Amino acid sequence: MEKKLHLALKDICSFESDVDAIMLGGDLTDFGRTIEYKRLKAIMDAYKLPPVYANMGITIIMTFG
Repeated sequence: MEKKLHLALKDICSFESDVDAIMLGGDLTDFGRTIEYKRLKAIMDAYKLPPVYANMGITIIMTFG
């Protein structure tokens, strides 16, 4: 699954027009463990991205970057 995420993030970084934001929805990790969220953050931090927002189906909104 990480490979697909990397491919998607590379695509976003290569867009010719600006992207205002990225919204992630649904299950962001397999088990919701802290180490999984840290890995996700590390992956996201490796790219120069617009603001990223994550909605995990509850009222909490996480921001990376």
